[in-house]
Amino acid sequence: MDFVEDRFSWLFIRDLIEFNIRFDSKFNTLNIESILNEIKHLEKPEEFVTLTGPCGFYDGIWLKGLKKKRYVQDGLKNLSKNFQQVLKSKKKKKALEEDISKLIDEEKSFKDFLGLIGTHFWNPFIDSLGKQLGERKDYLTGEWIIFYEKNNTKYYLALWEHDLDDSIKAKQIHKFCKVEYPEFKILEHLNT
Repeated sequence: MDFVEDRFSWLFIRDLIEFNIRFDSKFNTLNIESILNEIKHLEKPEEFVTLTGPCGFYDGIWLKGLKKKRYVQDGLKNLSKNFQQVLKSKKKKKALEEDISKLIDEEKSFKDFLGLIGTHFWNPFIDSLGKQLGERKDYLTGEWIIFYEKNNTKYYLALWEHDLDDSIKAKQIHKFCKVEYPEFKILEHLNT
């Protein structure tokens, strides 16, 4: 990834190594590749496709001023998160409940129930991997690449997960990045 040059922080590199150790499996290269593909997309969106939604700013006080871009992990945890996205939609949840009631009323088999799961969960997951009429119909959810952007240049600071305490990562970013990138005043509000 020559076009990123030296814009990976030491914390990002450490997180990547820890991630590699924690998720060590035969599919491990898919996880690392997923992160790198999202960074390629951030750097050259016209050349690289993303499986996840657009990047955005963090809400809340801890990571205020930093941006995030999702990346997809393989495994059950990510699949579960994407299934939960279906249940968050009132329209999709209602359709699922109606279809389950219909199965019960018609005394359908377990095989029919599995087909229903495929229709409501697996198919949307697979659909989000492909393009629909040149645009994504839906995006996958995932964990986060945390970066700082200045003058249209992105600096990759860390990796993070949804269900972890943002204050911990904010303190790590502040500690590492104030040394590496003192000119940016990254998360300087944590000194107060």
